Amino acid sequence: MVDYQPETNKAFNNIIALGKKYSNDSFGHYKYLHNNRFSKHHLLPIGEFVPFESFLRKLGPLFDLPMSSFSRGAYAQDNLIANDVHISPAICFEVAFSNQVRANIYQGEHASDLILTVSNDAWFGNSHGPWQHLQIAQMRAIEFAKPVIRVTNNGITAVIDGSGMLVKTLPQFEAAVLTHELKLTTSNTPYYQYGNLPVWCVIVIFIAILIFKRKTLQLK
Repeated sequence: MVDYQPETNKAFNNIIALGKKYSNDSFGHYKYLHNNRFSKHHLLPIGEFVPFESFLRKLGPLFDLPMSSFSRGAYAQDNLIANDVHISPAICFEVAFSNQVRANIYQGEHASDLILTVSNDAWFGNSHGPWQHLQIAQMRAIEFAKPVIRVTNNGITAVIDGSGMLVKTLPQFEAAVLTHELKLTTSNTPYYQYGNLPVWCVIVIFIAILIFKRKTLQLK
């Protein structure tokens, strides 16, 4: 949803949670600007923000699209909470950024229970794009051993379990409702602990070996 905040003259691309945060809450109605929300951080260039805005907007209508002046949400934000469930959100192609998804998954008392990604895949049409987007979401499930709920308008809505397997899907270009009972478990994976650090270490070691071998050959 579009969240315009008149006091700051800023607009955000948001997910909001409606209803009760906790099962023992007495009220669960929505109140504007409540804090049970997530603001998109990775904005789409041109579509959601214009780089070098003061210069490019003057060049032509391509750079003056409506709804292209969103403000960026924080890199790490609180999880959404719905009926005691802690949800780590990712809007659209944010799910492709594993480091950001990792920054929004929490352990401890308020540990994240699942990952939710919502997307408008209409511009991909009937191409491989929605399937590729789905596979990216499956990778996040594998990395963090957490279920992923993926909701799209005409892409592929799916439930993915903590091993990255598709549990349930909806067909594209059909109006339908998907229901599934998720089993929530705690998880703490090596990727959550160390991120891409092991990969960078391997790359550095590999480069060091190549440099050493090259110098050894030069000495011979």
